[in-house]
Amino acid sequence: MDSRRLIFWFFITLSIQSVQVSHAQNTDSLTRELLKPLTDSARITILDTLADLSISVDINQAKVYADQIIAIAEQNNLSWALTKGYGQLGLIHSIRGDYLSASKYDNLHLQHVMALKDSLQITVALTNLGDDYLRLGEYEEAYFNFINAYKFARIRKDSSKLDIAILNLGSVFKGLEQYDLALNHIEISKKINEKRKRQIWVCSFFG
Repeated sequence: MDSRRLIFWFFITLSIQSVQVSHAQNTDSLTRELLKPLTDSARITILDTLADLSISVDINQAKVYADQIIAIAEQNNLSWALTKGYGQLGLIHSIRGDYLSASKYDNLHLQHVMALKDSLQITVALTNLGDDYLRLGEYEEAYFNFINAYKFARIRKDSSKLDIAILNLGSVFKGLEQYDLALNHIEISKKINEKRKRQIWVCSFFG
C-alpha cells in the first residue's frame, strides 16, 4: 500500500474514532440528564434524541428508548409523543428487516400524525408505510400509501418529497412487472430533479 493510501485510511480511521467518541459523549451527557427531575416533554425529547443517536450503533438500546417514550406518552395521553415513539419503532423494525412489525408501528405513527394534521409528517409517514408494504410485496397497499404521499407533497409544493413519491410509485410498477409505467415514472422523476436543480442554481445566482 502506497503512502497516499496509508494517509487516506489513517484519516478515515481517525474520523470514525472521532465520531464514536462524540457519540459516546453525547449519549452519556443526555443519559445523565434523564436522572434529573424533568417535565414529560423534556424527558421524551431527550429519549427521542437518544434513540436517534443509538439506532446506528446499538439498535436494541434504541428500542429501549422508543419503548420508554411510548410508556410515558400512553400514561399521560400525549399524542404528539406517541408519534415519536411509533416512528422510532417503525424505523427500528425496518432496519432489522421485520417489515411486518414495521408496518404495524408505521401505521400507528400515521394515525397519530393525521390527527395532528402535520402535512410534512403525514407525507413522511405515508412514504415509510408504503415502503414497508412494498418490501412485503403488498403492492396495492404500497401504491395506496405512495399515491397519497404524492398528493400531500403536491399540496405542499415539496419537490423533493414529490420526487421520492414518484420514484416509489415506479418501484411498485416494477414489482408488478409493468416496466413501461416504471420507466415512465423514472423519466418524470428526472424532469423534477432537473427543474429543482435549475431553481437552486437561479436562487444561488441571484441570492
